[in-house]
Amino acid sequence: MSTERLLDSMTRETARRREEILAQARAEAERLLREARQRADAGHAAAVAAVAAELDVLAQQGRERAEAEAARGVFVMKDGVIRKAMEAARKRLDELTAQPAFRPVLEHLLAEALTVAPVEEPEPEPVPEVVFESVGTEPAVPEVAQETFPDFTPDEPPIQEEAEAVVPREPNERIVHVPARHGAALGAQIAAAGAQLALAPGPVDGVIVEDSWGTFRVTNTLSLRLARLEGAIRTEANAVLFGREARQS
Repeated sequence: MSTERLLDSMTRETARRREEILAQARAEAERLLREARQRADAGHAAAVAAVAAELDVLAQQGRERAEAEAARGVFVMKDGVIRKAMEAARKRLDELTAQPAFRPVLEHLLAEALTVAPVEEPEPEPVPEVVFESVGTEPAVPEVAQETFPDFTPDEPPIQEEAEAVVPREPNERIVHVPARHGAALGAQIAAAGAQLALAPGPVDGVIVEDSWGTFRVTNTLSLRLARLEGAIRTEANAVLFGREARQS
């Protein structure tokens, strides 16, 4: 083989090897690039999934806050409506007490209070004070003491104090307080119950029965009755005014 032909063959082999090496390098580069892209895509997907999960949590918290604020707003609105209804009821009672139609109601309140009030009981008789003298080693009789103890010197007899005069207590009376404008009209009912009309006027919307000794006091007024029933009235008003909304929620 001539020298030229040998050089040509070596040149072609070198070119082939160069192309083969370049092809392998390109394939390796493409593989690395592909893997890098795959890793980048996986990381991007994970990041997107994490952000989406965080957004879901924030959205749920936002919905819960919105629902809580809405429920709080509804409660405040309902409470305001019921409060206005209670104020209207109190105003209506105040208007009723100023009308002649209130007298039968007041008579009924008075009868209830007199029925509940305790009946006057007689004052117990005072128990006499009993003085006890102890019997012990100390002699109580001067003569015996002188014989037992020669050095014994009897003391001066104690001065008897005069007992204080016991002032008899006034009998216990049932006293009735009523509105000033109805005092005269209710006098017969009060007297028939064995009670006395108080000089000082009572509450404008009811009566008070007490005793002169201060052992009991019965208050029977419309405002007190309304206050005691406020819880039940609020429950009933809530059911009447907002029952339909409550069933839909």
